[in-house]
Amino acid sequence: MKIHLLFLLLIFSNGICCINSLVELEKRGDGLLLTTLYGTITITEPVLIECIEHHTFERLKKIRQYGVMCHARGNEPEYTRWQHSLGVFFITRKYGASLEEQIDALEHDSSHTCFSHVGDALFKSNYRTGKCSYQDEIHEQYLQATGVTALLEKHGFAHACDHTTKDTHRCFDQPLPGLCADRIEYNLTGAYIDGLITHEELTRVISALHYENGEWLFDNYGAAKQFGKISLALSETRWGAPWSAFIDHTTAQALRRACQIGLITYDDIHYSTDDCVWQKLITSDDTEIVHLLLRIKNFHDYFAPCANGTIHIRGKFSGTDPLVKTESGLTRLSAIDPEYSAEFNRVKKLVTEGCWIRG
Repeated sequence: MKIHLLFLLLIFSNGICCINSLVELEKRGDGLLLTTLYGTITITEPVLIECIEHHTFERLKKIRQYGVMCHARGNEPEYTRWQHSLGVFFITRKYGASLEEQIDALEHDSSHTCFSHVGDALFKSNYRTGKCSYQDEIHEQYLQATGVTALLEKHGFAHACDHTTKDTHRCFDQPLPGLCADRIEYNLTGAYIDGLITHEELTRVISALHYENGEWLFDNYGAAKQFGKISLALSETRWGAPWSAFIDHTTAQALRRACQIGLITYDDIHYSTDDCVWQKLITSDDTEIVHLLLRIKNFHDYFAPCANGTIHIRGKFSGTDPLVKTESGLTRLSAIDPEYSAEFNRVKKLVTEGCWIRG
């Protein structure tokens, strides 16, 4: 309950008022002017422009980073996969990644289902426990089916987004608990819209970040700790919160039922958008769907962990342990800060243990 109340306070803080300025994109001659929280650049490469203007990427404007959350609660910040993807692309470009890696960063979330990680709860039996999310597993197939692969082949980047490049695109993606452009973006933007960090502080954190020899690192201990604490806070109150997993689990049940009765199709889940699918759900008079939507909209009343529950749910732990440049070389933050190490382990244990609920 304390965590939930703290989260509500954060959501209604002044960070939420600034979300309209997360990303702006406008035509400038033959190029595109992209403005993000991290700065402004002009995009002139035809392959990037075509990717951004493709219907597959445009769809991400209507796929929310936090899935069904905006329908489960009011005053939820508007943070889309489109905004996130352009932010990740910007960071890879800012830190010198190759054009191929920039393309990979730009397209990395294109295969998300409606409601984002609800796809994991719906299609994966090892929900939130596997290394790859559902959208990662179908990514190459999705880009092929939607024509993005053909677009990339035309420009000579046929393998930019396939499995053969993943080990070399370390600026864009690396395993936890390290940093990568993807993880940097969703933590900093998430903290910004939840009021955990000001734009001035965000700029200082970015200034202290470096990408060298395939590793992300901080040259400033204070900035490293601020970033690390943000990742732990968001793991605990956002994607790692058990009530968030409850909402995803319940939404997956509603989608499964909607497919069973022919209200929607699995193609809708893969290729349509959040609001389109949600509209079909809320107009249904199916008793089971009506009950499941009631549980989603009033999750604070229905989410009740219990020792004798029949369903185990868990959130996603995305806590980071950044590398810090010290006199003796690169060192994990936890190795030089016992307080941070203890908090990292506390949140990791809390999130990974999850909880049991009644079906």
